[in-house]
Amino acid sequence: MRAFSHKKFLLLATVAALVPQAAAAEAADTADAADSRDTEIVVTAQKRAQSLQDVPIAITALDEKQLEMRGIRTIEDLQYSTPGLTMSANTLNNSRLILRGVGAENPVIGGDPGVSLNMDGHYLQAGSFLTRDLFDIERIEVLRGPQGTLYGRNAVGGAVNIITKKPSDVFEGSVSLTLGNYDKRLFQAAVGGPISDRLRFRIALSNEKRDGYITNIVTGRDLNDSDYTSIRGALSVDLSERLQINVSGFYYHDDSTSATLSPQAPYTWSPLIYALYPAAATTVNPSIADGQVVAFNIDPTKEDVTYGFFADTSWDLGFATLKSITGYSNNSLKNLDFDLDLSPLNIAEQDITLDFETLTQELQLASNGNGPLSWVGGLFYYRENSQYTLPVLFNYLGLIIPNGQILTFGPNVFDSSSYAAYGQADYYLTDKLQVVAGARYTYDKKRLEEDTFAPGLGL
Repeated sequence: MRAFSHKKFLLLATVAALVPQAAAAEAADTADAADSRDTEIVVTAQKRAQSLQDVPIAITALDEKQLEMRGIRTIEDLQYSTPGLTMSANTLNNSRLILRGVGAENPVIGGDPGVSLNMDGHYLQAGSFLTRDLFDIERIEVLRGPQGTLYGRNAVGGAVNIITKKPSDVFEGSVSLTLGNYDKRLFQAAVGGPISDRLRFRIALSNEKRDGYITNIVTGRDLNDSDYTSIRGALSVDLSERLQINVSGFYYHDDSTSATLSPQAPYTWSPLIYALYPAAATTVNPSIADGQVVAFNIDPTKEDVTYGFFADTSWDLGFATLKSITGYSNNSLKNLDFDLDLSPLNIAEQDITLDFETLTQELQLASNGNGPLSWVGGLFYYRENSQYTLPVLFNYLGLIIPNGQILTFGPNVFDSSSYAAYGQADYYLTDKLQVVAGARYTYDKKRLEEDTFAPGLGL
């Protein structure tokens, strides 16, 4: 079965908004005035370096010091310091970001999140690795509301921008080892500095191992453990005083069982299950009495591998800066095997393979100078080639589906392409009064090929 989708979208964000600058700065969430009273936070939410107090949008910005003080080590931790933001990792270990009640789950291919996740200016369709580790980060910016006239990838709910530390002209490094209960060992190290007058580098590494704190009383294995490695590397080269190239890459490997489902309610079997499998009538969910135990007839497993690279070129033209922003990422989730009925009964289990492959290319032109008029415009291209396979093994349902029958959904193949043009202009009528206008055009094309195989049912 094939499904096609075409979508054209024109946004005229003629935000003929007259924004009193002082009031806007006060209204914007400044991440905690007490923490930043003596430190100016510079943000790039509007595609140019600005003081947080001068940005007339609803934004929360946290620099490295504030992230450390608040113990923010993952995107999930960020929600406790950001009003209106909720986040959690779903069964497929993808992030669910919701801002002001707006957002969308993106558990499988083809789903566009309502709140976009960006790293160093690059849109990430699958950012599961950021749910585990935020190390060597310069700052995080959370923007509330639609983001269409300043960003290549449109988002209706908002955007979370993660800015990593860049290579600098000063040699520096750090090493830390964290020990904790459940035999936790977290090793983190970062080093960077100049290689020559025009070439700089930076490398960051995180590795964590920790025993699980939820026990599967059927198999005796501890679940919800941690076993991941994350590494990033970056090179920055000055070809001239006006031309700079930044190249970076990342790799992430996670064998944790962190996506374990821990039901806290009684099993709700249908009358059909009771009829076909009488043992269901006496099965009690142990999680009701103890939230740190589960009873699954199989242990959940997972292998999450993500890698990618970014290549950015910045050319100062004098009146404006021209940027080429290129990104590629590949996220592969293999052997996601878990007990579909979430019980000690051998009724059904599921094994998922999921692959995201995305390519983005953006050309951006932003004005320079400190005059009353500032503007930014860009062209954006997005391509996604993804697929997933979802086999479900059924047992003890012989009256409906043969025992041991595997019903396979997939391989389902998804192709998506998106083209966009966007722009925004800001004009200060006075020192405290600003007019903002923007526009966007988007064309999306999506194609999905679906297959289902069930030999025992003649499919």
